[in-house]
Amino acid sequence: MNSQGVFSLREIALRRMVTLALCFGCLVGSANAEEQQRPLGLSELPIQQQRQIELRIEPPPLAERDAPYSTPMYYLMHKGYYDGINKEVFLDRNRPDWQEALIRDWAELGLTSTLAITTPKEWDDASITQAYRDYFRLSKHYGLDVGMRLAGDETLEGIEASGWGIHPRNPENRLDDYAEWAGHVAANGRGVIAYYIVGDEVNSQGWEISDGQGRSVRHHVDDNQRWTPEDYLVAFSRIAKEIRNSDPEAKVCMFGQSGIDLSYIDALIDLGYAEVGDGVAANAGLKRFSHGKVDKFVSHIRRKAPDFKFYSNGVGYVAARDTNFNPVNLGKRTLYSDMDQANMIAQVMIQLYLNDWDVAPYYIILRQWLLPDGTAAPHWYGFFGVQDLKINEYDHVSVVRHAGWYAMQTVAHVFYDRDRTPDATFEIDAGEEVDNVRAMIRNDYECLVVLWNDDGTPNVLTDIQLDTDEYTYPAQVSLLNYRTVTDLPYDIISADGGLVIRDVEIEANKPVIIRLVKEEQAWAE
Repeated sequence: MNSQGVFSLREIALRRMVTLALCFGCLVGSANAEEQQRPLGLSELPIQQQRQIELRIEPPPLAERDAPYSTPMYYLMHKGYYDGINKEVFLDRNRPDWQEALIRDWAELGLTSTLAITTPKEWDDASITQAYRDYFRLSKHYGLDVGMRLAGDETLEGIEASGWGIHPRNPENRLDDYAEWAGHVAANGRGVIAYYIVGDEVNSQGWEISDGQGRSVRHHVDDNQRWTPEDYLVAFSRIAKEIRNSDPEAKVCMFGQSGIDLSYIDALIDLGYAEVGDGVAANAGLKRFSHGKVDKFVSHIRRKAPDFKFYSNGVGYVAARDTNFNPVNLGKRTLYSDMDQANMIAQVMIQLYLNDWDVAPYYIILRQWLLPDGTAAPHWYGFFGVQDLKINEYDHVSVVRHAGWYAMQTVAHVFYDRDRTPDATFEIDAGEEVDNVRAMIRNDYECLVVLWNDDGTPNVLTDIQLDTDEYTYPAQVSLLNYRTVTDLPYDIISADGGLVIRDVEIEANKPVIIRLVKEEQAWAE
């Protein structure tokens, strides 16, 4: 600056350079400050800390879990067992080795129980009786409970939509004989069979049988032979008494309904069913087992019988897109790909877990047999399963798994012990375009968030806000591999004490599973 207080051009240039340098330094410092405040993702933590977190959330052994995942056990590997449309698989001796291969796989899948269906004449066959004993022993060894559905045959009719042979209004009924047989089963299964379901779909007024060619034929019961709630309760009370005489610890439940029929259950309860029964059962397909419908059903029953268990003989089956995996009785059923089915299985299993269901068997597990000569024998019932049984040239059986198997395993190994996993008390907001969102806390350490959209809702990319920053390191669990997790970008909202998970993609019928943990937050330097 000269004596007149005027800056020279050189001085002005120098001052501008200094100012620019200072401003640039401020910007760099601000950027570094923001970078320092970025919260770390789970995968950015030290390996040892990641492993410690994994160990804290590791699922307990099957026998220690309270979870609903099950399957009907239609695969009792006894002498005379056959499967495949043309009976391509036929056993000339009992195969406890094949039985163990299947039960071991189900244990790895995460099932906590299986549901066998038994008929009176089976217990007159020494091979089948021994096969049941092997099944009981193996189930106990691998930590699976056993349920038993009591059915009927030409020896003694059971209680389905048919069953006139033991119907109370039949003057020549053999109800006492059937009840005595049920007591015999309970004596053999004492300490192993956890629960019994007496009959199946009585409320449907009809039943299906196979025509031997893979097609189902529908039959309807005569009106004068229907099982009214009054008729059913008479028979159930007699049968339940014999079961409890043999095994006082066993639970005894009404038949598995076709769909959800509150009017029939209400009539049973009004007649005194709660005094002799331990639960209710409903069989509903994947499409009919909507979250809202199940929630209302459970709430309704809880008001009338708070201690009731919730059972099912099956929770759905779907047809395959590849018809070479299936018999010809697909009819007009909607066709699904492997991933479609995986998404639907995961959705319905999560729904039943959220609604406190006690036993929820996915109806068909086995899709087909893979024979030593390279050909395939589809499972006789004709629905799309989640695994194949492969017989090799050395007469050993191994399991081939499809997408639905892995989806069910993920759900089973993430969602368990519902009584010890209460809903979160904080608010969670996923935006108006997300149909279903729930958050739960397990062991005051693990936060589970599950979201999905219903049919017809477009895919959305959304932010999820939790009104707490107590749980951090959000990661999405792969639906097909529960041990694979992916960091999700997130921000801590310090002023509000909340956390925002960014850019989560929600698709129709595909659950998104997010896990957070209560760990001290680390920040990027």
